[in-house]
Amino acid sequence: MKLPWDQVQPGARRALWCHLLWGLGVALADTFVNVYLFRLSRGLKPVFIFQMARNAAVPVGFWLATVLARRRSSAWAYRSGILAYEAFYLVVLLLGRHCLAWLAPLGALLGLAMGAYWLGWWLLVLDLSGDRERDSLTGSAMLGISLAGIAGAPLAGWLVSRFPGVRGYFWLFLLASLIFLAGIAVSWPLAGGPPLGAGGLKRFWRVRHSRAFKHLLWANYLSGIRDGVVTFLAGLLVFDLTRDEVNLGAYAAACGAAGLAGAWMAARAVRPSNRVPSLFLGALGIGLGTWVLALHVGLGNLWVYGLGVALLTPLFSVPLSTAQLKVISESRRLMRRRPDTLTTREVPVALGRVSGNLLLFLFVATAASPALRLIFAGVGLLPLFIALLIRSSLAREPGRGPARAA
Repeated sequence: MKLPWDQVQPGARRALWCHLLWGLGVALADTFVNVYLFRLSRGLKPVFIFQMARNAAVPVGFWLATVLARRRSSAWAYRSGILAYEAFYLVVLLLGRHCLAWLAPLGALLGLAMGAYWLGWWLLVLDLSGDRERDSLTGSAMLGISLAGIAGAPLAGWLVSRFPGVRGYFWLFLLASLIFLAGIAVSWPLAGGPPLGAGGLKRFWRVRHSRAFKHLLWANYLSGIRDGVVTFLAGLLVFDLTRDEVNLGAYAAACGAAGLAGAWMAARAVRPSNRVPSLFLGALGIGLGTWVLALHVGLGNLWVYGLGVALLTPLFSVPLSTAQLKVISESRRLMRRRPDTLTTREVPVALGRVSGNLLLFLFVATAASPALRLIFAGVGLLPLFIALLIRSSLAREPGRGPARAA
């Protein structure tokens, strides 16, 4: 039987191994950073502040990584993201309980790490794959992240629960930092494309772009709002309702297993010819899962949401990512300026995440807040609007051939 990653180039397979190690470090520590802050502060507001600072800093991380991509290579931009993750967890280890006094700077440092990592990752995807194999590469990457979640989250929950208070978080963050060090070592032989030369966001933003590229940006803004509300909050709500890291680890592992099945299905089934139907199927499933939370924010509904959305998210996110890369790769201008293109693509995502965080910060104090259910109801509609915008971006204009992004 032909496996999804058999269809990608050897250089892309090394990138997948690095992505797996990064995913394991994130599965161990990223969700539990929010829980750690929640336990120290005993409230949701500090976590929202941390998240807003993180999301606001992501485009800056993208922009800083473009400097490395222009002067060195996409592999160096990617490597800098893993280095920044390492720096974040070392700082958290050093600060300990004093993290609450540094919420915004810590959030900004994690945002810089996220921006640099994902700029480097998407540059590598563009450099190491063609349009026909990107669905397999992206689906294989999601398989790796799901496997990391299955292994990492229960281990994290077990490790934290072995020690009284928050002492177990020290060992958890130390383990995550060691895994990121391993990721840096594995990434060292990676070679992306050549240095990309001069560029500039100001000049890029002054260029009049096509309707396809503008629709892509609007889709990313809506996607950011959803991320800013639901993606990080689900795990935090599970902990808030159970007050037990082991239960949170079990929840994350079960969602990882469902995500693994979904990623396998997406890696084998999603192709350029069926991206749009897959996108709408995934959007419908994610929307229904989110509306379950709009009915009642309880532990049972969180399990239904987590398992259902984890299973169907790959059918949505794989074609969403590869369709956007198709719009970019069909434009010579956007490909020539791809660090600026990817940074520009990230700005509306960050604005959307901050918008979602701000909604929570202003209107939600606890899991029982009535406004939370209304927010979930609205967010449940967003995947369908995203799918419509992406379908429009891929549409052929009469007499113009394939849609071009510049």
